[in-house]
Amino acid sequence: MKLHLIRHLPTEWNQRGILQGSRDNPILPPSAAMRSRSEANQVLILDLAFDLILTSELQRTQQSAAAYDIHNFRVEPLLNELNFGPYEGRPKAEMIEELGAAWRERPRSITLGEAIVAFEARLLRFIEQYRSAETVLAFAHGRLMRALCSIAATGDVGRMNDYQIANNELLVLTFEAG
Repeated sequence: MKLHLIRHLPTEWNQRGILQGSRDNPILPPSAAMRSRSEANQVLILDLAFDLILTSELQRTQQSAAAYDIHNFRVEPLLNELNFGPYEGRPKAEMIEELGAAWRERPRSITLGEAIVAFEARLLRFIEQYRSAETVLAFAHGRLMRALCSIAATGDVGRMNDYQIANNELLVLTFEAG
């Protein structure tokens, strides 16, 4: 499966450095820079025939798909963002400071609102469920995309904090059959 992932457009909380996780915040009206990035992304995906177009259950991914003039998507709960539990609605920097080295070096040992190992299992179920599709486009979330990058590179989410992914960034990951 060739998985094209677009991180949702920015929300107010993204701009303020606040963790959203499972909170269902709307996107902001796209800035000129975001519109320019969307146009560049559209050029890259324009001629591709996607077997599936997916979003999470959260409105920010669905609104981002609509901003790309894509309305024929399917909602896939496996694409929901990591639940950050008590850190949702708080600055990301606070979580990183409080969790320290464990967050950076051993994220699989952490339980937030969702255990990181459960989050990993959910993403592995997603990969397995859609592996037979040739080309998939998904509007997704930052931590989820970081985790998928780590899975593609190492087989697990242990290195997910090594990746930086901006709002409205397009990534392409390949997951081979088997």
